[in-house]
Amino acid sequence: GQVIETPITPTSKGFSDKAPFFLRSSVVAGEIPRELVIAFAKSPEFNSIGLGLDFYDGEKLHVNGIRAGLAENYNQVASVATKIQIGDYIVEVNGVTGDALEMLRLLREVQDLRVTFRRPLEFKIRIKRDAKLGLGMKLGWSPESRSCVVIELSEGPVRKWNAANHSLAVRLNDRV
Repeated sequence: GQVIETPITPTSKGFSDKAPFFLRSSVVAGEIPRELVIAFAKSPEFNSIGLGLDFYDGEKLHVNGIRAGLAENYNQVASVATKIQIGDYIVEVNGVTGDALEMLRLLREVQDLRVTFRRPLEFKIRIKRDAKLGLGMKLGWSPESRSCVVIELSEGPVRKWNAANHSLAVRLNDRV
């Protein structure tokens, strides 16, 4: 898709004349972009990103809440297609990828942030539990999670599904 870079200047009270957000996304007309890169600039008045985040899988941050802060302010002025949504993943913060704890630290401590959000790929599967093998997957979660994380795949119906459906395979760290 076409890459569009747009400074977003909120008109609501409490913002300076300088655009506190800068959005870069691949947008196809009428579609929701798969990935958003948003630059946030913290200020004394707005010093929190304002996201509830789950870091259970250790690789990326899962957005499980949006509260007062820069993300909420951004959503107030963003188009429907480019709003941050519960269920999105943060996959990069200021060049750091694959380390959820380091990305979380940067979100808390750094003033100027460049954050890459990725939309989840959602799909449904229907499998029948095997009497001996169960589903063939082990799930994990933390108290702040809104979903379970696939932490192990073994012999069973899920593995059979994966063999027959490569493009929609259930993988480690997927959420269910």
